[in-house]
Amino acid sequence: MRAPRPWHFFFLVLPYGVSFGFVSVAMPYVAQQRGISIAAIGGVVAAAFAPHGFKVLWAPIVDTTLSRKTWYALALVLVALGTFASMAMPISSASLPALTSVVVASQIGLTFLYMACEGILGRALPPERKSTAAAWLQAGSFLGLGVGGGLTIELVTRLPGMLAGAAS
Repeated sequence: MRAPRPWHFFFLVLPYGVSFGFVSVAMPYVAQQRGISIAAIGGVVAAAFAPHGFKVLWAPIVDTTLSRKTWYALALVLVALGTFASMAMPISSASLPALTSVVVASQIGLTFLYMACEGILGRALPPERKSTAAAWLQAGSFLGLGVGGGLTIELVTRLPGMLAGAAS
């Protein structure tokens, strides 16, 4: 198998940034527009961070079972489904518990996605290319965060019917 090029990691990790950008930037913006308290939506965002702190508990599963590519594909499906579901859910005080559950599930998927990327980077690249690949990985994550949050806010502002949650 040919080793991935360092810039591949930029695109592999973009979904990570986009999903978390939606949760941490766009969703609080829409919630604030709806009159939901900062504390209430902050609870959702805080819950979204929790899986990232606990991923050390399930990292051994990724290391010892399926291939990194398989984990990436499974995680990408979970992240996509969770992100689309959270975008489709109404954002209201009454829906926050359900929204929190969906967000946390998609964030668990994000931890698997990032671990798969890190594992591929660590095992498939020669040492002299790892730092460049790590830089591309970070760039994809941060650009995705801005796109996921900023672009979603722009779409919600200009096209209020774009997201079901924003339109309800």
